[in-house]
Amino acid sequence: MRPLYESLRADRDVEVRDILTGWLPDLGTRGLASVRDEWAAAEAKARVGIDSAYWDRVAPRTSLIACAAVKAAELQGEAKGRLYLTGVRAAAFVDGKDVANLDVLVAAARESTLADELFRGDLGVGRYTLEDVLRSIDPAIPLSESVWRFGRGTGLRAWRNLAEDLRNAERQGLPSPAFHIMRGKKEVKLRGLVTEEEIRKALRSVR
Repeated sequence: MRPLYESLRADRDVEVRDILTGWLPDLGTRGLASVRDEWAAAEAKARVGIDSAYWDRVAPRTSLIACAAVKAAELQGEAKGRLYLTGVRAAAFVDGKDVANLDVLVAAARESTLADELFRGDLGVGRYTLEDVLRSIDPAIPLSESVWRFGRGTGLRAWRNLAEDLRNAERQGLPSPAFHIMRGKKEVKLRGLVTEEEIRKALRSVR
């Protein structure tokens, strides 16, 4: 899937936008059985190996910190952000690591050749804990508002940028991930988990 996605981004005739506001199920609101069922459905649809036992071994409690880390990486350039996102996904899905752990995210930044101190400062490493993030989420208000308040309270731009992405997704009713494929006035929106064939069909429809 990644080679296809990168080829789409390199196609100057087509504009591709993606929304990524949380790509692991939230154990704070869902149980392990529900998460395993979701991953089993994803495996059946994508016809690729997805290790649902990850949730027995690791079970990250949130992906919000990892998403904020991607936003911190993007502050060093869009290409750096995409390279870092690939590294974080590999840490979770290939290496089976807990990407809610700040040490794991910092290590991925080093492997992605990001400026270490700049990344740590933009993400706010050492200024909060996982528990602080989980406590900041108020189920009575939109998630974007909780994340924006956390970013305002910590003064961290990466978290405020994540809040803006969340706000846009909430406004449009988009799940994560979501993709917009555009050419001229033609536009197709793909929501949630999609297959390679669905992407190719969307691409043909805007040609």
